[in-house]
Amino acid sequence: MYDWNARREDIVDDDDMMPSQMIRETVEELDDDTIFDAMRSMYHSEALMDLLDLVKGTFRGSTRGLEIVNDPVRLEVRRRTLVLELLKIMMDSHVKQRKGHTVFCTQLVDILRREIDILDMPSLPLLIEHILHSIEQAYRNQEETATCVPIPLPTVELLPHLFGRMMYFAKVPLPSTIVSNWDFSDGDPWTGVYLLLVDVFREMELTPAQHHRMCAKFLAQVDVEMTAAADDDTQQPDFAMLPGLLYHLQLFVQHTPPAVKRDVLQCWIQYMLRLATEANRVEAHRRLFANLQFGAQELRAFQATMLYQLDKLVLQDESLGGLLLELLQPSKGWTSVHVALMLLLHVHAKFAPAIDKLCVHAIATMPDQ
Repeated sequence: MYDWNARREDIVDDDDMMPSQMIRETVEELDDDTIFDAMRSMYHSEALMDLLDLVKGTFRGSTRGLEIVNDPVRLEVRRRTLVLELLKIMMDSHVKQRKGHTVFCTQLVDILRREIDILDMPSLPLLIEHILHSIEQAYRNQEETATCVPIPLPTVELLPHLFGRMMYFAKVPLPSTIVSNWDFSDGDPWTGVYLLLVDVFREMELTPAQHHRMCAKFLAQVDVEMTAAADDDTQQPDFAMLPGLLYHLQLFVQHTPPAVKRDVLQCWIQYMLRLATEANRVEAHRRLFANLQFGAQELRAFQATMLYQLDKLVLQDESLGGLLLELLQPSKGWTSVHVALMLLLHVHAKFAPAIDKLCVHAIATMPDQ
């Protein structure tokens, strides 16, 4: 890493030095006003590549005044404020649709994607709201000025990343100090999953392709959250989040093409099997895993809750029953999970004949003992 306090050995004329570098060389403490004034100045003078350089350096914390060890809260606030300022600049740049601005927006989206992955929970609702409101405002301006806003909007590209990051806080109540246009104090505590899958998405008209992208991002994040440390058998993921999370996710894709619903249902079966395996592991080595967060009884309770949730969903959407029936063709043999799902479907008269036929076929193809 470059030592900004070291004596310079080379000679660089001021005319040859990038504006972003000059700021880092000459300012002892970069406060917010200095950073944002420099950003606006570079943007208005069309020094877009210099602006990207300053943004990268500021986010990395290499600029003076951004030492993480000194004040992490201050760093988080500055990152959040910086992202908000850059979102405004990006929307303005996107409307201009000139070649340099198109490249600038593309590179800025890539930078912001990386930064979103390390933002803390208080920053996320504010950024999500800002993007949603900016999209709404862009279309209002379009109607008022009779101009056409270029599509797609670059800020929309950041929504899946913001939503995916929010999934990390699926079970965490939002702090009451979060400034928001939504009322977080009404009824039960708002959590990350409540914010995303209920009160954001129900207000959005998403295309099938957008639904699919969001769903894929969520499922990927669920996989991350359910992955325990590979070298530590005494650690468990937070299995308690599974029933509610998958239930809300299935509601989210309720009006999407069957392929998207099928992906989520496959996730249900995958994690019900995972819970069964984990319960057997814990039960077989009860003394070894006595201090685990979830014992065999709790893990099977999660399975039962998931079955109950699935039953409610099949009542609401009959297409789920047909998709679930297609998925009940185990390649590695029948398990208690498959049997439980078959019994769940058998209760619904529409699927009873198909389940009976499936059982007869399974018995007929069983290997001789």
